[in-house]
Amino acid sequence: MKSKLSTLGFVLILSALIVSGCGPTTAQPAPVPSTPTAVPPTPVPPMPTPSITVEDLIGVWNRACMYLQFREDGTFRQGGSPDRLEEYPSEVGTFQLDGTSLTLITSEDSFLCSGQTGSFEVELTQQGQLKLMLREDECRARGSGMSRGLWTRVSPTGAPVSPTPAATESAVTLPVTVTEDAVYAVALQPDVSPPEWRLDVYAPTEPGPWPVVVFAHGLGDRKENNAILSRSIAEQGAVVFTIGYPTMDPSVAITDNGRGFREMLDTLACAIRFARARAPDNGGDAARVTLVGFSLGGGAGAHIALVGDDLDRRWEEFVSLRGGPPRQVECEVSGGSAHVDAFVGLAGAYDAFVGTDGKYGREWLQDKDPELWEMLNSSLGENLDLKVRLIHGEHDSTIPFENSVEFDTALAEAGYDTVLIPHDGYHEIPTELTVQTVMEVARD
Repeated sequence: MKSKLSTLGFVLILSALIVSGCGPTTAQPAPVPSTPTAVPPTPVPPMPTPSITVEDLIGVWNRACMYLQFREDGTFRQGGSPDRLEEYPSEVGTFQLDGTSLTLITSEDSFLCSGQTGSFEVELTQQGQLKLMLREDECRARGSGMSRGLWTRVSPTGAPVSPTPAATESAVTLPVTVTEDAVYAVALQPDVSPPEWRLDVYAPTEPGPWPVVVFAHGLGDRKENNAILSRSIAEQGAVVFTIGYPTMDPSVAITDNGRGFREMLDTLACAIRFARARAPDNGGDAARVTLVGFSLGGGAGAHIALVGDDLDRRWEEFVSLRGGPPRQVECEVSGGSAHVDAFVGLAGAYDAFVGTDGKYGREWLQDKDPELWEMLNSSLGENLDLKVRLIHGEHDSTIPFENSVEFDTALAEAGYDTVLIPHDGYHEIPTELTVQTVMEVARD
């Protein structure tokens, strides 16, 4: 018995020694080195956007030709110029700030966005500019416009401010010379009157090169009636080509396979080619062209600004589908480019020429001529480098302000640099605001 216990004790002791690594062991194969497993870096949580205070917001902010005012009493105002914030704001309401969340609640009696609420993420940059990032907004016009670009403070208080230097720059003017009735397009169809189309050139007498501006008037108007505006732009340092061209109501232009649409657009394209070709002779820079159009001219101009040199191809494809209409005019300058770099629309009939919502827009065009509507509407998405500014009177009953809201929204969704600039007016051209806006984009 004693021998068995001794043997058992020896086995237990030996087992303990082996387990502890202190006794004899059986040889084991050398371990195979393994490739080290890459340890992913520990993610660094993003720094939270610092909260801002109501005091940071108080004051008047500017982006392009839009002005936004936050007041100490918790109200806000928006307008097309600083001097209109007090008496003629386009939007009034209250605001709420919670950390970085800004809510705008528009009054029921506000002209723009009446009774609607918008929510934005707000940030104050290191340079002191205000950045608004849209969360959601019941008012499409406000949401699409406010969240593009940075706002710069122009007044540190909630009090109204005087116009910015850019708005009063017209006090310093350049002498201008005018060349009248230059032929730039000739009608190809025998039943067209007049048989040729002419333009006037307004150019600074001082050496350039100056940016080039092409202006197209509204329905039934004449180039001579826009001499004051044309001269005012030229006096600020631009060569202005103010054109006469065929104008007709969309209800007439749509007949005969949309012949009137083609006539207006072909003629306007000729004017741009002429302006590029003749710009150097008048001190202009042919590499920078801004197209400006009022009312019907705004609609036609918008289409040309979007498609540019693709206009001929698009119409020829339409002709091959429908058998017409043929080319309507011959350009005085053959070849050349109809491309423009910037477009300023003034209460434009964009619905008729781009196919957005409106009196002559999507529903009307699709019902009357769906193939023509498709051709016109497909212009959105072309020339994405185009800079667009849309000026429109908030009380316009001829072409409603909502027409520009629809077009501005469609442009923004397509990726364009676009700004809607309301003003307290009707179906008209606000000269000072127009000159300021045109020169801002023309010089850019």
